[in-house]
Amino acid sequence: MFGDFALLAHYYTFSHKDILKLPHSHFKAYIRQAHIQELKKTEEGREYLKKAYRYANPRVDADLSAIRNLTGYTSKQKGGN
Repeated sequence: MFGDFALLAHYYTFSHKDILKLPHSHFKAYIRQAHIQELKKTEEGREYLKKAYRYANPRVDADLSAIRNLTGYTSKQKGGN
């Protein structure tokens, strides 16, 4: 946590008193952004961010062609009555 204070003081020129006055959600947001900026400085960090983004944002829409290839499903089949 004290490392986070130093990081915020470095990136945003906040004093320790200013940091203690921040709402928790703002503190967490500032810390997140500062860590992201630090990771962007190295190739390993940029690669980590790419992977983290992929894991945090999986595909929302299903790949219907892949599903059809696996199961033989077609949308032309009628169901119900």
